[in-house]
Amino acid sequence: LTAFRGRGGSGAPTESEPIKIPPRPKLLLKLFPVSVEMLHRLKEKAMEDGKIKKCTSFEVVTAHLWRARSLALEMPSDEI
Repeated sequence: LTAFRGRGGSGAPTESEPIKIPPRPKLLLKLFPVSVEMLHRLKEKAMEDGKIKKCTSFEVVTAHLWRARSLALEMPSDEI
């Protein structure tokens, strides 16, 4: 894909020069259904050691995804 821009001191386009526009990355959409029961289990697991007293659904789902991603990338356990 190529776009063109004007060149000139007055701001008026006097000459065109191509600008390379990088291709868009291919995106993949995945949906993961999360039930109310799963949210409750994730929240219970997050709070079982007593270090936190309250967490949101967003926080537990995000933490769960982060942990799964970290394990998939084989990150050291102390960094997960």
